[in-house]
Amino acid sequence: MQMKQNKPLFEMKQLIIWKIAIASSLSWEIAKSAGSHHPYLAPLTVILCIKAMPDQTISFAVNRMIGTMVIGTNGGLQ
Repeated sequence: MQMKQNKPLFEMKQLIIWKIAIASSLSWEIAKSAGSHHPYLAPLTVILCIKAMPDQTISFAVNRMIGTMVIGTNGGLQ
């Protein structure tokens, strides 16, 4: 049985910062190449969705996408 090594808090924060920076840059470029008139919304969404653990990030992002699609198909809040 392998023992799990705990990383120092500094390394965990540093990893999150790098994830946010890379994901924000990629989302900006994807939004621009897709023709968005407001590409600044893509990195903002990334910043809001990234969590400390990858499974939390994926779960939150999926929930956000579902919420956006439901509201988008219903024409928003009226």
